[in-house]
Amino acid sequence: MDDLEYTKEDLFTRAIMLEDSNSLTIYVEDQNKEYEYETIFKRMLDENDLKDKLQIIALGDKDQVKYKFQELKNLGKLGHEIFIVDGDFDRYIKKEEMIEHHNFIYLETYNIENYFIDENAVKIFFKGIEKKMDKEINSILKFSYWRETIVSQSTELFLTYCFVQKNKLGKNVKDAENNLDDKTGFLDIGKVKDYLAKISQENANMAVEVNEIKEKYIENNEDFFNLICGKFLLQSLFKYMRKKSSKISSKFKDLRWHLISNFDVSKLDYIKNIIIENSYNLN
Repeated sequence: MDDLEYTKEDLFTRAIMLEDSNSLTIYVEDQNKEYEYETIFKRMLDENDLKDKLQIIALGDKDQVKYKFQELKNLGKLGHEIFIVDGDFDRYIKKEEMIEHHNFIYLETYNIENYFIDENAVKIFFKGIEKKMDKEINSILKFSYWRETIVSQSTELFLTYCFVQKNKLGKNVKDAENNLDDKTGFLDIGKVKDYLAKISQENANMAVEVNEIKEKYIENNEDFFNLICGKFLLQSLFKYMRKKSSKISSKFKDLRWHLISNFDVSKLDYIKNIIIENSYNLN
């Protein structure tokens, strides 16, 4: 195992040790990814001294972040604490369970990785690999084609995953990457059709509920990109890029880090505004 793993108890003990009343503390889910969030938030607050007062604490999963929020709320200690969790499917299958509080933020996307997939940042990475001019990079990469294709192919699958999660029918999103064709980065359509047919045969109400979920989603969204897990999309993009360039082999971590360091952070202005508002009266 490359990264040190903590138990839930260890994570809470570690959180207590790290808490600092002179910092603005941001609690997130992703264990061992604090350095990524620090990089993102410091880029976001580039011209603000607040960037040096941030403290990032990862608690492992959404339930633990929610528990910590409730604990501090009960103690009246929500002055300079912000809690950020993945959007997941919560808005479409359990909206009534979502926490409504200024300090508690659900990402507007499935997870943070959706924001990383920024066309300009992707092209810069690919240009560094291929060492070609922009016109050639655009012609080879065809980023818009990849995005439109994978979103179109994956929409029904992720609507079904949403249905599966709502009805607690077993494994779903974590298995999504198994449906990707390593050679193209797109879906193995036959495998997906078999999966959808199986779920449909076992659940007579699937079509109706999936349509209801779809209608809820499109009330506030123009396309289905944000419904789809960003981790899955990143894997799809990497496999697609690997097909486009023989120079890309085992550079997934390099791609991820490049995107974190270069995606358009203005997409997260809604979080930036809350961070700044919660920094008032910070010593």
